[in-house]
Amino acid sequence: MAEMLFKSIVEQVVSAGFSR
Repeated sequence: MAEMLFKSIVEQVVSAGFSR
């Protein structure tokens, strides 16, 4: 159930990392 939340956080982190 927390997989969706985890994926959302991971996506944000990856987006921030790629933005750098």
